[in-house]
Amino acid sequence: MVKKEETNDIVQNLYSALAEVGIDKVFCKQDVTTQNSLLERGDIWVSLSEHTKKTFERDIVCLIEAKHKKCVIGDAEWQDAMRQGKSKAAKQNLPYYVVTNCKDLVRFYNAANDEEVALDGMAITKLQPIKILIKALAQISENNSDIKDKIEVSSSSRTESDFRKSLYRLKEIYRACAIKDSEDKINTTVSFIILKYIAEMEQEERHFIGPVKLWNDYGPNFKSDISGFISDISNPEYGTFYTDFHDMIEISGRLTNNYYAKIHAELDKYHFHGCGFDIYGAIYEEFASKKEKKEFGEYYTRRHITKVISELLLKNELYPRDIKICDPACGTPSRSVSIRLGYLSAR
Repeated sequence: MVKKEETNDIVQNLYSALAEVGIDKVFCKQDVTTQNSLLERGDIWVSLSEHTKKTFERDIVCLIEAKHKKCVIGDAEWQDAMRQGKSKAAKQNLPYYVVTNCKDLVRFYNAANDEEVALDGMAITKLQPIKILIKALAQISENNSDIKDKIEVSSSSRTESDFRKSLYRLKEIYRACAIKDSEDKINTTVSFIILKYIAEMEQEERHFIGPVKLWNDYGPNFKSDISGFISDISNPEYGTFYTDFHDMIEISGRLTNNYYAKIHAELDKYHFHGCGFDIYGAIYEEFASKKEKKEFGEYYTRRHITKVISELLLKNELYPRDIKICDPACGTPSRSVSIRLGYLSAR
């Protein structure tokens, strides 16, 4: 009888509530198991793929455990829903689950510790749109139950001058482990920044499928963790969004775990996605010697020059629109990386 009540409440109330936040019924499956949950049926699985597609289970972003409308927070049935939600979410590799009475009560819970999940510091008491569910996947962890809708960049006050000082400290690290080749220094530095950049992108929107260790998860075995990540981004099992970056990551073999940790600590101060200055130009300028620039014919055009040229080029544009400018003659590793990261950001 109770089960029938729950089913009726889901059909009559929950689907309409999901529709109000933009989640259509075709992206939900009701009272079914998944390959990962085994015999445990989820009341509602929400996915990025329609329920008729083979990718539905791979793209699941949320589990909702639904009780009947008479259920209240803290009673035996609500606690049972939490117990079941925690178990099913863990099996499906979801960091959170949702419990609702299909009427006026909704709570999001951290699957690791049953803490209530907050959105920008406020407990979530309503169903959320897909974009928030995706951020929940990316941000909720054993140590965090607060989703940030708009990421607050604590390092936004860092300037290009600060970054150049950090590059000088990296130069000292490279000297200590006998890395002399400029290209080796550039590639290693850019590689670490790519690792940080990808982690920042994943905070905004989750693109990896399944558990992948990111920047904040590294340590104490930094070298092993980073090697594992480099392998993961070329593994289609974890998605293909970052596949192009696999061959761009080249870290010097001279670095020991201790130096991996030092570089990680130095670059952890910055938020590179949208930082406001030319990261890769600064790296090239710092590590490439004048002799090498002359030998290879590689010269860096300063930002104030490219800004003026861009403004002159676009001075007759009457309407604001998203315009991308490509420099087909760019030849340095840093410039090509910059363009590809810009492309990734635009996606």
